[in-house]
Amino acid sequence: MDVNPCPLINTAAEIWLLADVSSFGTQTYDSLVHINSIGSNRSSRMLGSMDPSITYMDTGDDIMAKTDTLDESVVIGNFAFG
Repeated sequence: MDVNPCPLINTAAEIWLLADVSSFGTQTYDSLVHINSIGSNRSSRMLGSMDPSITYMDTGDDIMAKTDTLDESVVIGNFAFG
């Protein structure tokens, strides 16, 4: 069995994504994800996974309407919405 020992599982009532995230394992976001890129010189947040899997179990919220972008990168993989 091939099991990655380094999953990133985000568990909270609400998740505030205020920085880029990269991991060697899967990424799971199990509640509402607030996305914000204020304070940087760009208008996007990047999620990168080498596993390659990024899963959202709920919805996303652009904190400042129509100003932020979420870029997702996986080596070879899938995106799943719960």
